[in-house]
Amino acid sequence: MSLLCLKVFSSEKEPQLRISYIEHPSVQQTALPLVKLAYKNAGIDAKFIRLPDFRFVNEIHHENIDGDVVQIDFIIDKHSELKRVGPPISEVEFLLICSKKVECKKTVLGDKDIAIVTTDIGRRAIKTLFPQAANNRYFIVNHLGRMPKILATGHADYAFYIVSSSWSRPAELTSLQQITLFKSKAYHILHERHEELAERIAPEIEALLANPPSELKF
Repeated sequence: MSLLCLKVFSSEKEPQLRISYIEHPSVQQTALPLVKLAYKNAGIDAKFIRLPDFRFVNEIHHENIDGDVVQIDFIIDKHSELKRVGPPISEVEFLLICSKKVECKKTVLGDKDIAIVTTDIGRRAIKTLFPQAANNRYFIVNHLGRMPKILATGHADYAFYIVSSSWSRPAELTSLQQITLFKSKAYHILHERHEELAERIAPEIEALLANPPSELKF
């Protein structure tokens, strides 16, 4: 009977993890394939789900998802239940991007006559790090990857955007002005309830970063 119980227990599968990611070229082309491969190499079943920026924390709190492909320090530090998995996947730059027809400089922050397109999380980050930015007007679009397109089509002149310092920049930025406002490390994250799985995934992420296979676009 003991042997039978052991056999049944050992044959039980781990529950499938649900990992969110945002609509952004660098996430979808580089971070997502890297993290997917790390889970595959670790033998952990995971489903990857695209979510708007603002939803992932709430979804984690309600245990609808278990982690996120990549998030910046600013976000992770505000939620003690979110745990970094392995080394930073990248360093990222938080940009002010501007259309060609306007002046692009940091003094834009704090100008009450200037409206900036941003995600809700981006607005909170900027207003925390640059208190003068509370004077700006904001249009909230909770799809970070769409910011360059909004400016390119003439619907706005200013937006906040995030890019990797170590990966190729999205092609749609070439027609826009850019200023780096601050930099941050970016990590794969899991909820603290998955600490044991995180310990299995972390070395796989580290190994892939040290020797990325040719299919990963760095």
